[in-house]
Amino acid sequence: AYLSTALHAVGTIALGAGIFLTGQIFNLQEHWPSGVMLWALGALLGWLLLRDWPHAGLFALLGPAWLISEWADATQWYAGSDQAPSVFVLALAITYFSCITETRRDLTAKALLWIGGICLLPAYLITTFIGGEAHGTHQNWLPRPYSILGWAAALLLPLAFSWWMRKRIDTATLTSLAWCLAVFLFPFGRDYPPRPHPMLHGLAAFLVGLIGAIGLIVWGMREHIKSRVNMGMALLVVVITIFYFSGFMDKLGRSASLMLFGVLFLIGGYYAEVTRKRLIARLNREVTP
Repeated sequence: AYLSTALHAVGTIALGAGIFLTGQIFNLQEHWPSGVMLWALGALLGWLLLRDWPHAGLFALLGPAWLISEWADATQWYAGSDQAPSVFVLALAITYFSCITETRRDLTAKALLWIGGICLLPAYLITTFIGGEAHGTHQNWLPRPYSILGWAAALLLPLAFSWWMRKRIDTATLTSLAWCLAVFLFPFGRDYPPRPHPMLHGLAAFLVGLIGAIGLIVWGMREHIKSRVNMGMALLVVVITIFYFSGFMDKLGRSASLMLFGVLFLIGGYYAEVTRKRLIARLNREVTP
């Protein structure tokens, strides 16, 4: 069973190479997202036939990749076209990461958890640094119909997938979507023209990240999911690091800033790890009968 599952997955992965090699003959470069669509369709058909976790994971990657590639190809000449996809990837990463529940711990949910966990922090970094971009470019801004379509897909598709996986739309899911929007609206990245109060803007971005990290920890404690507690602590460290580099490091001397950075990480890292272990131990006591 394990061998057949692995070989089926390898075959679907090789399908992508076959599609793009064949596409060189039939001018696939004229609309390259079509190749991603065919690859995603192959993964979807594999999942419908076999119902195994490798094909579910492949389609979870290739389906969004096709949508984003179609969007990128259609809006490549417009400024601001990368904003909705960044929020979409962040929201989808959180949705995948939250597939594991107290009642669902099958292999498909675990595969989605790993995909979401790997993508969550990079997606947060991209979103928080891309929110203020493209305002100073000379490109035409994204047309309103495109903008409405992009933002509707960025928010509604993760919501629909969460409902399909969890069979409900709870407050935590809606809160996570609202947080993704807040990360975009209050980014650490610099925008153009210059902000009148950059320190306050950086503080707002820090608070948004802090709320997300604490919320992820609370969500994990409430549903007894250790991975969310661990990810929440990791997000907390990332947010504090970004805030330090963007808000304080340039205001201190080079030597002083590096020394303070080392002290902050030694002390902060120690207490963060102690807190994480206490939370995990508390979870173990609550789960153990």
